[in-house]
Amino acid sequence: GLPWYLCDGQTNPAAIDEGDSPRQGQMAEAVTNLALAAFFAENGTASAPLIARAKNIVDVWFLDNATAMLPNLYYGQIHPTKTPPSPGHGGFIEWTNIANLVDSFELLRFSDARDGGSGGWDESFDKELRNWWGEF
Repeated sequence: GLPWYLCDGQTNPAAIDEGDSPRQGQMAEAVTNLALAAFFAENGTASAPLIARAKNIVDVWFLDNATAMLPNLYYGQIHPTKTPPSPGHGGFIEWTNIANLVDSFELLRFSDARDGGSGGWDESFDKELRNWWGEF
């Protein structure tokens, strides 16, 4: 295939066809739902598997070297061309639900601490995630 060119304000149909955009939405929705369920759970026994599942999804999407998204949106609004895009352009249209996701991380962090850390959202995981967002 060809390199890509910037189309600011235009969604890349290939991102939809190949599943990137729907998968990102499904990931964010799953993490948000799990975070809310963990927050309203009655105790650590109920919240731990919810937090652990959310942590696994977050790990796969953001941190695991084999599967993680790179901390940028360079390819969010680009199309094939002979000239590659320059790093640092937009792409935030594709991440309209990002605020909910960050709020969900806070709920998961709070719920796990409240319930004694049984869900595994520990300081080292939190630090890795914060580092990813710092690079982003």
